[in-house]
Amino acid sequence: MEVNPTGTDRVSRPVKKTLCLGPAPSASRLCSIPCSTNCIVSSWSAWGLCIHENCHDPQGRKGFRMRQRHVLMEPTGPAGHCPHLVESVPCEDPMCYRWLASEGICIPDHGKCGRGHRILKAVCQNDQGEDVSGSLCPASPPPERMACEIPCRMDCVVSEWTEWSSCSQSCSNKNADGKQSRSRIILALPGEGGKPCPPPQALQEYRSCNDHSCMQLYWEALPWGPCSEDTLVTVLNATIGWNGEATCGVGIQTRRVFCVKSHVGQVMTKRCPDSTRPETVRPCLLPCKKDCTVTAFSEWTPCPRSCQPGNATVKQSRYRIIIQEAANGGQECPDTLFEERECEDISVCPVYRWKPQKWSPCILVPESVRQGVMGTSEACGKGIQTREEKDSKDAHKLNYEIRLESQYTPKFTLTQRASLCHQYYCDGAFNEMRFPIALLEDMTMGTGASKIWEKPSG
Repeated sequence: MEVNPTGTDRVSRPVKKTLCLGPAPSASRLCSIPCSTNCIVSSWSAWGLCIHENCHDPQGRKGFRMRQRHVLMEPTGPAGHCPHLVESVPCEDPMCYRWLASEGICIPDHGKCGRGHRILKAVCQNDQGEDVSGSLCPASPPPERMACEIPCRMDCVVSEWTEWSSCSQSCSNKNADGKQSRSRIILALPGEGGKPCPPPQALQEYRSCNDHSCMQLYWEALPWGPCSEDTLVTVLNATIGWNGEATCGVGIQTRRVFCVKSHVGQVMTKRCPDSTRPETVRPCLLPCKKDCTVTAFSEWTPCPRSCQPGNATVKQSRYRIIIQEAANGGQECPDTLFEERECEDISVCPVYRWKPQKWSPCILVPESVRQGVMGTSEACGKGIQTREEKDSKDAHKLNYEIRLESQYTPKFTLTQRASLCHQYYCDGAFNEMRFPIALLEDMTMGTGASKIWEKPSG
């Protein structure tokens, strides 16, 4: 790459590889693309209480019970996603506020054992588990005292009740209902005169659970779309984004959400609680636009200096290289990265051919000359004609063809092959004419029949 370091603008253009010093940079390197993995989520929580769709404006006797799960490990890769995290089922007689009582210790009414009472502390809570004013709870608060008993020294001693077990069913259907249980155990048998232990059936308790339909409802969300410009959002100055790259403003991302009924599919959106509906629009940081960057064109390839055939088309070419592709809506790369044009002022190689001229007037050649002896002049008979054979490329080289003609005999051809031969002249008598050495070819005798003749001696 040729770079101009002195100019105000750095101009680079591709050149021959041999002009660069040192080894060429590596053209490839190892890299890795992370594999996509989905979310890892927790187990479902227990179903919550039946609450109104909107506790700020409770209406009707229809509500929802919900359960949640949370993300333990975020997804990775472009195809990783999380499943829905909230499910709901319709229910009746919803309440947004209810009393929650906590039991105190058992205090005996007389002495240190026997019957007594517990002090209950009740608070009103909303659907989020937050303490609110007791006036919001629809019913009266639970009693402040509850009967209890502390075993005496010789009485049977039993443990406290365990926590309720998990429900045997996640939902109820025609074949099975959900059940859960709790238990307690005998810690000490009664002594003489002490209170007996409860019967075995009194050590177990059962109750119904998850008596709702098995058709759960939940919101399904599609992946977020790309970050795009929004005319309603104020465009910020270029700043640094969440991932450390330069950003050029605030945009929006959108996605589709729809209500799904398990084992059925998509249903009307009003079937799902609007309070748990995922967001469909969120702000995002727009990456800066990047225009395509290309080098300047290389120098034109040289045209040939030697001549070229007349029917040949000779072209020269140049090219440029893309340094950076367009990104994020920037100006696209030009369509033309390679150009060519015809070479100008190319010399055409000459084409050589013979170009005969007109024959000169016929000059008689006396019989005595042809026989090599002296004789008298003749008024008719065989003679010679000459013409120039010009090479169309070089007109300085001349060839002569001398043709003998006769009214009575076949034609003979006399051809001289020499450069710039002497001018023929005659001093009054034709037999004084000076001829150069020539080749006389008898056309009637066939190829190869010839005779060398020249001016007679004497």
